[in-house]
Amino acid sequence: MARKIGVSYPTVRTHIDRVFRDFGLRNRTEAVAVWLSTLRTSE
Repeated sequence: MARKIGVSYPTVRTHIDRVFRDFGLRNRTEAVAVWLSTLRTSE
């Protein structure tokens, strides 16, 4: 992803970590679970 958008890997990692922290998530699995639950509730 970093190479595709022209930034360094640490920059991407920093942004991902901040999003996780802001939403109280510990990992990508939790992020996907939250995302899926929002899809179900918006139908």
